[in-house]
Amino acid sequence: VATNGDCQPRLKYQQQPARFTGNSLLTPSNMRLAKLRSLDEFLGRSSRFQLPDLQHQERWSNRVQQNLLYYQTNYMAVFCLSFIIFLLVDPASVLCGCGIVGACLAAGLWLANGGAERRLQFRDAVSRRPALTVALSLACALVLLYCLRPAAIFLLAALLPLFACLVHASLRLRSVSSKVSHKLRGLRSPEDVTPMEFVLGWLTAVEAEGLDL
Repeated sequence: VATNGDCQPRLKYQQQPARFTGNSLLTPSNMRLAKLRSLDEFLGRSSRFQLPDLQHQERWSNRVQQNLLYYQTNYMAVFCLSFIIFLLVDPASVLCGCGIVGACLAAGLWLANGGAERRLQFRDAVSRRPALTVALSLACALVLLYCLRPAAIFLLAALLPLFACLVHASLRLRSVSSKVSHKLRGLRSPEDVTPMEFVLGWLTAVEAEGLDL
């Protein structure tokens, strides 16, 4: 992660293990999980925390990126544990919210990927049947109101651990082990990557080449 001239965070990941050609994604041949760090190193006595210096955005961004890579398995465990807790407390709302959010995303992607032609067909269908459009709009509004709570619970279950992990990555000072791990990472084969390395490389390619998400 780096910054542009307006001091806005911008993703900058040097090692790009994933390869991209056009709109196709070539996945690495050997995906592996990173080592699970000890609780003492993650949150215990040996861990050191400090507020980031907002005047040095690039150093802050580098700290976040390296912590995301070094503690990625711990962050996955935190996310899974938090999501399971929400699922045990209110399983119906979480599952229903998952379906609602998934349906909304699928509808948005369907319209977006169809281009101008599909959007034009949608507008034409709306203009031809105004009464049916109003009735369907009211029905959708009622369904959304009824499903607002489950969707909010699902989003909270998904976003709360992500926010907590980003806060930890922003505050956790890099250890000697983290710096050594960063140096050793550059010696590995480009096809031997961890999930976080793959995601960061993918996001960098999306930003640099304008690939579709």
